[in-house]
This record gives sequence, structure tokens and C-alpha cells, in this order.
Amino acid sequence: MNVSETLLTPELAKLLLSNLHPRQRKRSRTTVQEYARVMRMGGWKLIPDPICVTAERQLFNGGHRCEAVILSNRPVPVMISWDADPDTFDAMDNGLKRSAAQFIPAHHAQMRAAAARITLWYTRDFDTTLNISRPRYSTHELLAESEYRDEAFTAMSKLAENTYRYTSIPPSVSLAIYTIAYEYGYGPEIESFVDQISHPEHSYEGSGARVLTQRYNQQFRRARRREIAEDWRMLVRALELHLSGQTVSKLLLKESDAALPRVPDFHGSGRIHQALGRQPAARPSSHRPALTLTC
Repeated sequence: MNVSETLLTPELAKLLLSNLHPRQRKRSRTTVQEYARVMRMGGWKLIPDPICVTAERQLFNGGHRCEAVILSNRPVPVMISWDADPDTFDAMDNGLKRSAAQFIPAHHAQMRAAAARITLWYTRDFDTTLNISRPRYSTHELLAESEYRDEAFTAMSKLAENTYRYTSIPPSVSLAIYTIAYEYGYGPEIESFVDQISHPEHSYEGSGARVLTQRYNQQFRRARRREIAEDWRMLVRALELHLSGQTVSKLLLKESDAALPRVPDFHGSGRIHQALGRQPAARPSSHRPALTLTC
């Protein structure tokens, strides 16, 4: 088999795509866009999975990469097999798909990987839709995010599990929200919040923890499938109520609540600092952009 490292340019990609093997699968626009995004960011790496063309120069593996190079207008290094056997097509992609959780050595790896996707969405793509499958990030990005958030993930994982136990809110959603707040120095307040969720007798009428558990403990709400965005909205609001000391009769979704709320930014909200009666903690230095509270 003649395999060589080649710089895949937009011109070469167009040439390869002009002669497709009859069994070339239909390409996913979502996958192409994701590959192109990584290429624009300079995050594409040379991998040993080659683009495959037959001896007659018909492309039958690597169409997504070719389209992504054209879309991003960024040349990337690839391996190309120039005389691949098209009979091997059926054996491709039949193995277990790799996931970020497989490479996270810490406990709660699956929860950490899922929470890393949500924290990436929060810092990069907050204005886009959040659901079970989007936005998508590469395994490399998820691993880097999980490592970056490791201290907070470790501190907040058990609290996220307890929140799930008493509300059915996915632990990845709770972990992402608690992690962002924890990194602003509010670990003790989160612990108090979850303690009130776990032990309603420790809470008071109208508190964030009380109204949250009242909303989610209804059998019909625990039984039905919910959107991640709905869980995000409810938990962020309940946490803000807890931090500010405010009370409400119940948590409700309104038509005017289409925009998702930010996790309270304790560095940008004097109202919350005053309610808590203390100065904001120093923000840990990082490459993350500053976040602001949207009321």
C-alpha cells in the first residue's frame, strides 16, 4: 500500500472530490462544519487514518476532510493511501467510536466530559442553542477543557450527583454551573445550596433550593424528558436566589425567558456582592474571557 504524508490544500481537495468512488458515503454537513472550525483554529492534527483513493484515483474515504479544507480554506497535513483497495470500505468505522471520557483518568469521567462540553459552550458559544448533541467539540478540546477545570470538577462532582438524586437535573448540567460559580470563589455557598436541596428541612420557604426541589419533585416532571436548556435555566435561577437571599413563590418559565441566563458573575455584579455582604474573590488567572451577569 502506497501511503504518504501530504499537505491537503483546497486545490487538491477539489481534485479528489471530483472523482468519487460509487460507494462513497453521503457526507454530513455538521461534521464538515466541525472539521472546518477546528482547522481554522489551527487545531487539526496529523492522524494515521488515511484519506483513501483507489489506483484509478477514485476517492472513497476522506470526503469530510476534503470538504472541510475547502470550507475553511486552510491546508492541513494528512496521510493519503494512493492505491487503497475499495473492498475494505465495509470494514471502515466499524470499531468503537472514541470519546473524551475514555481518556479522562479521573473519577466521574463521563460526567466530566459532558460538563466540559457545556462549559466550552458557555465561554465560547453562549448565543447558540444548547441541546443533547450541539454544539460539538473535538475530543482534544474536551480533554483540554476537562484538564483546565480539573480542580473545580473534583470539588463539585459529588454536589452535582446529589443534585441529580433529588431533582433529576443531569449531573453534567449541575457540574458545569457549579464549576463556573466555584471558580469565582463560591464553593461554600454551593455546598449550602446543595445541602438545602438534599435536606429540605434546612431550607426556608421561597428559597432557591426549596422552590427548585418543589418544581422537580413533581412526578410528572421527573418522568418526562426535558431539554438541557430548561434545566440550565431553572438551576441558574435557583442558585442566584440562594446567593442573593431573595425568595419567590415558585420557579416558572415565561415566554419572555427565551434567552438563557448567565451563571451569576460575582465579579461584575455589585448587587450580589452587597447581598452577600462581602467583596468578590480574586478571579484566577486564565485565558478565559471575562463574563458578565445578564439579569
